[in-house]
Amino acid sequence: MSNQQSRSALVKGKLILNINKERATGDPFKFTPSFLAEFSGDVSALDEADMKVGSERGSDASASPKVRAAKDEIGKLLREGYRAIAGVPSFQLSAADKQEVFEIYGWRNGEIGTLDDNRILEMADDVIDISEQDPPPAFVYPAQLVALIQAQINIIDGQESESDGGDGQSAVGIRNTKLAKLTRSIMRARFFYYYASDLADRTPELVKIGFQPRRSPTRKKADATPANTAAVNPTPAP
Repeated sequence: MSNQQSRSALVKGKLILNINKERATGDPFKFTPSFLAEFSGDVSALDEADMKVGSERGSDASASPKVRAAKDEIGKLLREGYRAIAGVPSFQLSAADKQEVFEIYGWRNGEIGTLDDNRILEMADDVIDISEQDPPPAFVYPAQLVALIQAQINIIDGQESESDGGDGQSAVGIRNTKLAKLTRSIMRARFFYYYASDLADRTPELVKIGFQPRRSPTRKKADATPANTAAVNPTPAP
């Protein structure tokens, strides 16, 4: 499983915790103390495991030649993205909007700066996350560039999986175990909301924690011909 999946789970998990914190005592959607403790523990455990993987991903000592080449290629592709932003004419993207886009993609103060391994991997993950946003920022990297970056991320994540050795105790293996646990807890949170309201899976409260309520079925359109209207005979009487 990729780092993107764990990051997405962490974003949703932390959102759910923040919403729960804002709920008053007695709110039917507020978690029970036991579930809150378990959910918080799952978020913290994945956060810690994910940071450990990030540390190992950025380490030259653990990098195979394939990983080293992939990181170097991502660095080149990120610079292509920088140049793509810089090259957008002002009538398409104002100077203020361009600066904001630079910041969104990690180009601090609109400058390239030093691209060490940790920053390369962090910015690469951000590129993929941004490409999946709806609505997107004022400008996004070209789809082909995003695909090339994703391919290099896959190489790195693939090498991590091969290094697991099947014992499930590597940083990646531990991270994936914690990710599966938090994913289950997020689904439990969703069902918690179902049972907290008579509306079940149609409750609008689901929107607050990143889920879409099920829509009520639409009524069938009324027949165009009223029941009390005689059908017209297409054949004229002789």
